Amino acid sequence: MVNQGDTMSKKKLDITQIFDATEQLLLERGYSGLNFSVLSDRLHVGRSTLYEYFASKEELIVAYMDNLLSMVIQSCEEIDPVASGMEQLKETIRLFLQSSQIHQIGATIPLVQCKNSPQIMKALAHLQEQHQAIYRWVCQVVERAQAEGGIRRDLPTPMIATLITQAINIPANHLDGSQREELVFDMILNGIGNRHLD
Repeated sequence: MVNQGDTMSKKKLDITQIFDATEQLLLERGYSGLNFSVLSDRLHVGRSTLYEYFASKEELIVAYMDNLLSMVIQSCEEIDPVASGMEQLKETIRLFLQSSQIHQIGATIPLVQCKNSPQIMKALAHLQEQHQAIYRWVCQVVERAQAEGGIRRDLPTPMIATLITQAINIPANHLDGSQREELVFDMILNGIGNRHLD
């Protein structure tokens, strides 16, 4: 007779399933609330199955973040290169809002224990490089929009780029995705001042 634990441990997983469950748990419980016991329960597998993919919680989290940032970078690279700077900017903001979990989950990265692991230290350095690549992309889009006259040229590019990257923290509340995107873009482009006031 095979017990339930043995049956669970033999279940095979797609890496996407592991990353999706990891994301859910990080958003629900934070870094300290994520462990292989909780994750294995969520995925209905034995903990030994998870160890076939990752040696530790830390290795899993950096792999998840690497995958997430790689998808964002790829999406940025797929934005129409012949579109205007403002169109590229709007598409970038839309992309960032769709990936709004990055900031919340990214806040867990400083908590990752390297435990003298060269592999994890290398992965963390790569995450930093990915963040910088995304920031450089935003700066390029901003500079193009400035050159085309869509954005004020008297404002420093880093200031605008930082504002845009932080925009994904704006809560969605009752708005659907497209409404949120339009409002955030309008706030960044036109500000929050009342133009009707004297």
